[in-house]
Amino acid sequence: MSKNKVTVPALVELRNDVKDEINTLSAGGGEVRSRLVKQLAEQEISKRVTSLTNALTKREELQKEFDKINRPDIQSYGAGKDGRVDSKKPTNESYSQKRAQEISKLRDQLDKIDTAVAEAFDSKSPNFDKLNNLK
Repeated sequence: MSKNKVTVPALVELRNDVKDEINTLSAGGGEVRSRLVKQLAEQEISKRVTSLTNALTKREELQKEFDKINRPDIQSYGAGKDGRVDSKKPTNESYSQKRAQEISKLRDQLDKIDTAVAEAFDSKSPNFDKLNNLK
């Protein structure tokens, strides 16, 4: 080889290759369009996964709260056959109006989440509107 031959440094050659590749692309071209579609689809998938995760987390919290209060809060004690009152064994249990309303409200919230998740997983026409609007 001759000493006068000029060689192009590797980075300059790489930069030129990148420019050539970019010049072959067009804004409406296949590669750019394909990547854009994939990126936008991935953003929507990520949004839906986040909505589902939030709904399931909220459902777990509500279920724990429901399990804590879903029992009678009023107990009555009566006399047994021997005439004595046994304070360890209630003869009647019931719900106060406040407790019944709390239980009903939690059931409604759980049902709302279950319906929203079911609609999101509908194989024929998934609908994330209710899921995205959960509070």
